[in-house]
Amino acid sequence: MTEQLDDRPLRIGLLSYRSHPHCGGQGVYIRNLAHALCQLGHDVEVISGPPYPELDNGARLRRLPSLDLYNPDDLFRTPSVRELSDPVNLMEWCGVSTMGFPEPMTFGMRARRFIRKSPHRYDILHDNQSLSYGIRALARHIPTVATIHHAITVDRRLAIQAERSVFKKFKQMRWYSFIGMQKRVVSHLKRLITVSHCAKSDLVKAFGLPAARFSVVPNGIDTHRFYPLEGVQRRPYRLIVTTSSDTPLKGLEYLLRAVAALVSKWPRNELVVVGQRTRLVCSGALHL
Repeated sequence: MTEQLDDRPLRIGLLSYRSHPHCGGQGVYIRNLAHALCQLGHDVEVISGPPYPELDNGARLRRLPSLDLYNPDDLFRTPSVRELSDPVNLMEWCGVSTMGFPEPMTFGMRARRFIRKSPHRYDILHDNQSLSYGIRALARHIPTVATIHHAITVDRRLAIQAERSVFKKFKQMRWYSFIGMQKRVVSHLKRLITVSHCAKSDLVKAFGLPAARFSVVPNGIDTHRFYPLEGVQRRPYRLIVTTSSDTPLKGLEYLLRAVAALVSKWPRNELVVVGQRTRLVCSGALHL
């Protein structure tokens, strides 16, 4: 099948269970991936749950509405009886109400329901880390590749370790319960992409899969948008880091230890950390 498809543009379906255009990374990734595939001449449709990505690059957007219970404008709202008459919606509401994160699973069910109405709509599907049962079902009939950005098992381990009370540890375990589904689904997908060799190593251990199953495709940088500005004075050994939240999951601790280890060799180094709750300036006199 691959040889037959290589000589003509592909009809590609990009699957993303949530695609916020400005934070979280998934919407940004999907937007740029869709743009690049369109530039190569392919016909691209993004199938996404809310929040939806911003696509102004030739790709089409297929919205798959959900209950959207994490919408900050109406957080954890109570759905109507009519909404809950849909079994998928009911499953989503029950999952969120019991401290779980059902979005990847319910998105996969909605995607399967949509695509099976037109099974010849796409030549290939690309799943952006939902790894849900619905995607596994689609992969039996449509060539499917999945991108796994990192091993979420690492997120779970760090989140549980950071909590002190048994109840909060249980909450973290419940939140990350979707990982069991992802482990079962990923074993059925023949082609997997990840973004770094470090992530590949973590995923091989987390999912128990052979390394040959993964291809490393690093995230690209648009050098036309991000480039050194002329006339700007640069201090040697200066690093500015922005963290989305000051939690162990973000790995800021390791950066601080690395800077401390470099003090004796490069005493003029400087680190500025801009976090959610603090702005910390560390120089050669850094102490942990």
